[in-house]
Amino acid sequence: LYDYCLKEKIADANLIAKWKKVGYENLCCLRCIQTRDTNFGTNCICRVPKGKLEEGRIVECIHCGCRGCSG
Repeated sequence: LYDYCLKEKIADANLIAKWKKVGYENLCCLRCIQTRDTNFGTNCICRVPKGKLEEGRIVECIHCGCRGCSG
């Protein structure tokens, strides 16, 4: 099933490879870790741990709509 999904482009092999790395288990999309796509040359706001954001702040990625995939 896994190979079929990769062959038919149902699943993204590069994203799945990132999921196997520590800290990226919940990564929403590859675009959110590409620093060239952000204003400040860093990761997307959805990659900032909720504990490091100001209390009550709701974030949402402008690229994919993720509301926090850093854990």
